[in-house]
Amino acid sequence: MIEKEALLRERLDSLGSVVVAYSGGVDSAYLAYVASRTLGDRAVAITAQSPSYPERHRELAIRIARDFGLSHEIRRSASSHARPACRRGMSPRRRVCRRASRITVK
Repeated sequence: MIEKEALLRERLDSLGSVVVAYSGGVDSAYLAYVASRTLGDRAVAITAQSPSYPERHRELAIRIARDFGLSHEIRRSASSHARPACRRGMSPRRRVCRRASRITVK
């Protein structure tokens, strides 16, 4: 595990800066944490705000980011959620909903 994390840190460092798509789940929280410790203020964790992302998950993501000192932003996603199945999180083609709800970061 130490070797894999060292490789991750090297890769992040080679990028210079990163934006992490951060849900507050274990995977994105770990990546955001390592990126923050490796790149400092050149790493930003972004959580998309959309009707399909439950408020309790957003609150957890905010709390985890605060507890670990992550640079964290909430961004409104483009609304693909006119589709009822996307809005309920029940689409059999979830990638269509994800693709349609992407955000732009500048």
